[in-house]
Amino acid sequence: MKFVPVLLSLFLFLPSLTRAEPARAFSQISEVVENWDGQQNLWVSGSLGVAGPQLTALESWLDVNGPNWTVVLMKQAGAQRYDGKSGMNAVEFALGEGLSNRTGFGKLVDQRTGETNGAVFVLFLDERKFSYFASDVFDKRSLGERYWVGRLDKPAASAMRNGGRIVDAVKNTVSNIESSLTRKLKEEEQRKRLAEIEQQRAIEEARQYPARLDKRIGEVVQKGNQLLQSAAGAAEGPIFTPDLAKWEANKESIRKLVAVGSLQNAQGRFAETNLLIDTHESRLDLWAAAPERFTRLEKQIASHPNDPAAPFLSGLLAKSRQALDSSRENHANGDPLYTEQLEEAERNYDRADAAYTQWIESQKRKRIFIQAIALLSALAFLIFLVVANRLRRPAKKESLTLFDKWRKILDGKFDELFSLMDR
Repeated sequence: MKFVPVLLSLFLFLPSLTRAEPARAFSQISEVVENWDGQQNLWVSGSLGVAGPQLTALESWLDVNGPNWTVVLMKQAGAQRYDGKSGMNAVEFALGEGLSNRTGFGKLVDQRTGETNGAVFVLFLDERKFSYFASDVFDKRSLGERYWVGRLDKPAASAMRNGGRIVDAVKNTVSNIESSLTRKLKEEEQRKRLAEIEQQRAIEEARQYPARLDKRIGEVVQKGNQLLQSAAGAAEGPIFTPDLAKWEANKESIRKLVAVGSLQNAQGRFAETNLLIDTHESRLDLWAAAPERFTRLEKQIASHPNDPAAPFLSGLLAKSRQALDSSRENHANGDPLYTEQLEEAERNYDRADAAYTQWIESQKRKRIFIQAIALLSALAFLIFLVVANRLRRPAKKESLTLFDKWRKILDGKFDELFSLMDR
């Protein structure tokens, strides 16, 4: 029965452990800064119209839901003085600057991130204003003072508009900001996990780079050998000689980069090597397709009209044929120079064809011009005849009138002559 006194003492001690702390009253804001100890969350100045038990319950609620919060409720701030400032400016300066720099408030830390998480909510009842100050954990997640007005202050404003519910204004503000912070931290954690998964996937992928390059190199080398075998008489020139030494060196470099976790550099080296292999393979494909281009161009040159009246044409076609012959020779030797020569041959042919087409068009225009000149000349002559005919009409009319007159006179004379002859 010796344990009974111990049990009784425990039961007597339990109420003191569970007893809620009341809100702490103050007259000057300096008292909050001077007496802040991290245990008291709710500070009250003046008559707010809120019962003591409600304020005590709010303090208990803050102990659980906002232990990092300091809430100051004031009837009015007109008589406040702090560090040369007065009124609401004094209160805001004391809680925004003094509290962080002169107390342990600035050392409050969020265990989830290790960042400072102290927060202050102030209600000025008569002035109808709220103030809010927050630490790094809030500032870095769009929950700091710059987002207070018009966004974070909405829960408090709504509570005050609907019956002046001061307690709800505090609770709703703290709950809203803390829940938003928790949600954002969970999202960060999720993004972090996804980034880790992506990082691991990238590491696994990077480890496969050398093997993938080995496969590509083997395929390209085999392709070159097959092309050489299929093209009788072709010489193994630079086109069929890949830079295997550089490719192998890049593979070894990629292995080392992956081993030290330099994935971005490994990816860059892998892409660079892939590009080199692609370039070599493209050369092989162009080499394999060149004979068809040779044949097509040769037929075009042979079948192209070579009008003696167009002296420029034969020169361009001759240049094209000469470049084509050189390209074929270098192609057979596996020399990359053949591509430039083939392109030069095609350009000369295109120039010849374009010049010939232009010449034909100019000849057509010349013939049309001559025909037009002839037609215009004939038309001008016809117009001249018509105009000349019209110009001679007055003289013709006068001549006809004179002729008619003389004919009548002569007719009388003839009648007299015939009568005389009859006599």
